[in-house]
Amino acid sequence: MRVEIKDTDKGPTLSIDFDAKAVYIGSQKVWLSAADYRLIDVLGSCAGTMVSKEYIAMCLYGTIKPTTFDNLRTLVCRLRKRLSLASGGRNYVVDVERAGYMLA
Repeated sequence: MRVEIKDTDKGPTLSIDFDAKAVYIGSQKVWLSAADYRLIDVLGSCAGTMVSKEYIAMCLYGTIKPTTFDNLRTLVCRLRKRLSLASGGRNYVVDVERAGYMLA
């Protein structure tokens, strides 16, 4: 299965190939750590809709603790940086204030 996030006005297409566990921006493969990929896998499976921080924490860590959200913020920041560097500055991970994140 493959998901594509397209926005011709804002930059290249982000593609997630779930079968190959690979992420592409345009035709360029983006290197992600295992934790980065797990996060984009959760967000990509719900592309275009907000995913709550609690749901992401349960998928990634299996628990919801106060420190879990700090870890999640760090992971989101790192993923944003990697995607931004590969795309020339485009932000694909949107923060829905006080609720969660969305891949758009």
